[in-house]
Amino acid sequence: MNSYGAAPHRILLDPETRIAAIDAQLASDLGYDPSELLDLPFSHPVSPDHITDLGNDLVQLVAGERDIVTARRSLATADSGRIDAVLSAEARSSNGRLVGFSVAVLIDDDDLALPATLPDHLRRLGAAAALIDADGSLLDTNLAWGQLFATAHAVTPGADMYALVHEDDREALTSRLAELARGAVSSLRSEQPCHAETGTFWCRLSIASFDSRANYFTVTADDISTEHLTNRVLLANEALFRSLAESSPVGLARLAPDLSITYSSPSWREITGESRDDPHVDMASLLHLSGRDEAIIELRQRIRTSSPEPVVARLAHARHNPAWASLRIGSVEDDELGLIGHVVTIEDVTGLVTINESKTQPAGIVESTSDLVGIADLRTGDIVYLNAAATELFAPNGLDGLSAVDM
Repeated sequence: MNSYGAAPHRILLDPETRIAAIDAQLASDLGYDPSELLDLPFSHPVSPDHITDLGNDLVQLVAGERDIVTARRSLATADSGRIDAVLSAEARSSNGRLVGFSVAVLIDDDDLALPATLPDHLRRLGAAAALIDADGSLLDTNLAWGQLFATAHAVTPGADMYALVHEDDREALTSRLAELARGAVSSLRSEQPCHAETGTFWCRLSIASFDSRANYFTVTADDISTEHLTNRVLLANEALFRSLAESSPVGLARLAPDLSITYSSPSWREITGESRDDPHVDMASLLHLSGRDEAIIELRQRIRTSSPEPVVARLAHARHNPAWASLRIGSVEDDELGLIGHVVTIEDVTGLVTINESKTQPAGIVESTSDLVGIADLRTGDIVYLNAAATELFAPNGLDGLSAVDM
């Protein structure tokens, strides 16, 4: 079996987390032919007691909360055995859309000592990564770690990782790492000010046990200064915005810069059919497939030009079908951060669209014209039809007894 320090096995998953590809050696270690695992859910070769944790890992990746999730997870073999391993999962995207996941698997072998070095897949990771021991001493770091902290201390073997964290947060982080070492938690995340050569910045540390004996831990670090400031600005206005939106008869939603919906009012959900339980719904998913791309292009055009003109689009999940909505979008900007999102209003215009569509038909044109139009029975001379304009003038009380001679 492979051990830490060796090249990891690879598993590729599709967006629904089904196995799209798996190393032949790993499949063999699990007791399968690779073809037997293709198209099966990734949960199939995972021990039952780790399936929930793995699902949470993938959810965090999809939500963009983490760039990579590294944690100890047990795999299930074909003969109901288990293999301890370290799994590092990353989301794969193309043109901003999720296309699947890449999972690196390092087999845990208790008979071999763990080299005090990062495995290759963490060393080449674009995000900052480090290997520490149970005391928080740095054993190895990748290039991105050095670039993020930009201090000699951050890349010196044996240096104290806690020295990179603001002094007010060190004790709490030490206690949480001790819980991780005892197995009380499987991984931890912490957000606090950190020190770099350029000054203090807000940092998110994600720490996971790296070996079965909990002697070593992997740490990934992200600069979340902009995210932290954005959240602070949004929270400052959150109570006021929600109090207005919750009572407004007009549907209101707040969108992130990528047009994912971060909040929607009751009126918005009533019109669109969006569930209150849907977190970060993509705006496009609320629109009917017919005309969806055109509507999104028009919304983005309104953003670029700061135009108040509405975009009329058909809805996909409204309670009545077909349903049409008028959307107006405006940008929310901060003096320091720039663009931090958008606010969208929505109105149900199904009735207006239906009327306008009927007027494009021959009967609708005749009925809506201001010209006087009537139809008479040539045999009797009786009027059998008058359009709206003619009815108002000649037959406000109905057509009974009305003849062409009377007109």
